[in-house]
Amino acid sequence: MLKRKTRIIVTIITGLVFGVMIIVQEIDNARTRRIVAEAAEWPTTTGELLDAQTERIVTERRLEERTFVKYVFSVDGKQHKGDTIALAPLPKKPDYVAMRKAETPVTVHYNPKNPSECTLELGEPFGWTNTIMGIPLWFILTGGVWLVLANVWFVRKKGDEEEYAQRHWCWY
Repeated sequence: MLKRKTRIIVTIITGLVFGVMIIVQEIDNARTRRIVAEAAEWPTTTGELLDAQTERIVTERRLEERTFVKYVFSVDGKQHKGDTIALAPLPKKPDYVAMRKAETPVTVHYNPKNPSECTLELGEPFGWTNTIMGIPLWFILTGGVWLVLANVWFVRKKGDEEEYAQRHWCWY
């Protein structure tokens, strides 16, 4: 059984770890929002899909479909290649494989200072919703886990698990 001081230190460290995770995620979301906002001002041109493939990839416990594309476009008479579909997650991904078969031209967003920075779609970065949802999640994870552990530690200290469980509607 851990001493009270040790439990408090473990709770604080756990809270800090979850808090740092939320802050790092929000910093990444802010960076993505900035990139998409800058790219929204980029000029567009028409390009041609050279290749489009959808592959099924097995990741940790799930099957994902990922689309890979290659396209070309011209800026000031110079030809450039690209392979980026979106700068941020897309709510609905276009079917690039079907577009390739139909030889449909695509719209390419490109950085006028460096046309090799290009994308077919801008995407929609995560908003503040993740942070707003992350804060209660942080409290639930840090507080909820430790409330359960505190009950278990208290029961062990008390020594009479069945009586405690009946009084406090717990199950073990």
